[in-house]
Amino acid sequence: MKNRWKKTLIFLAALLPLALSLYLASRLVTPEQAASFIEDASRKIVAQLKEASSVEPVAQAPEKPASGMQETYTTLVKVLGKEMKSQEVHIQQSSEKIEINLVEKLLFHTASAEITPQGKELLAKVSSALTHIDGKRIYVVGHTDNVPISNIYPSNWELSTARACSVVRFLTDKAQISPALFYALGRADQQPVADNATEAGRAQNRRVEILIANIPDLESIAATNNEAAAPGETGQDTTPSPQPPQAPATAPVQVPAQAPVPAQTPAPVTAPTPALTPTQTPTPAETPATAPAPFTAPGAK
Repeated sequence: MKNRWKKTLIFLAALLPLALSLYLASRLVTPEQAASFIEDASRKIVAQLKEASSVEPVAQAPEKPASGMQETYTTLVKVLGKEMKSQEVHIQQSSEKIEINLVEKLLFHTASAEITPQGKELLAKVSSALTHIDGKRIYVVGHTDNVPISNIYPSNWELSTARACSVVRFLTDKAQISPALFYALGRADQQPVADNATEAGRAQNRRVEILIANIPDLESIAATNNEAAAPGETGQDTTPSPQPPQAPATAPVQVPAQAPVPAQTPAPVTAPTPALTPTQTPTPAETPATAPAPFTAPGAK
């Protein structure tokens, strides 16, 4: 009995501080404040969890051209500044390419693919900027307007290609730039940049474009051709032709010696007997005449 009372008193003593705490809390904090406190705490906890779990994207710096390409572009702008101001040369740059557009009158006479003295001076300026292109290729593309021609070139296709080849030859021969970097292309009037209905528009379309870049399709074609070409880059296929399989060597077969065959005496040749005609009779064979034996007398010695 006494033990039961002791247990009851101990239980009540343990509940007393809890009850006192609840009473004080109910007196100091209103239900509205308690709900607001819980909601704010929940929001903070959720925000912290999101911040800890999420990875903020790293801000990427704007893409810049390679150092060699940037140096090339800077040099081009410097040496062609006069022509750029007069709108005779246009230069565009991106992270992977530099595009130079030269109008026809700076390089060629009308319907001609021979570079003028003024054009040679201009191309010499361009070549001075092509020493730092970081493994890029140089694509020279000729363009024309849509006016047909009837001189030594059958059409604008041949004219545009011939002009591109003339520029490539000048840059490789005079400026000593490696020919392996170049591609010469002709596009005729298929890529106009202005309206061919006006003279001013046609003048803008007659141009040569120098593109410093790497074009994947053309690169793959060039790689295939280089693999097929000879190591000396002659363009000829020197792959040895397959040889027919050779039979294995065998020991010589010895033939047993044969006895010599005696020489045969040729049969005597007899003259053919002439054929007899009906009127001819055979002539009896004549026996040779013999001389009579000499007479010997009896008793003679």
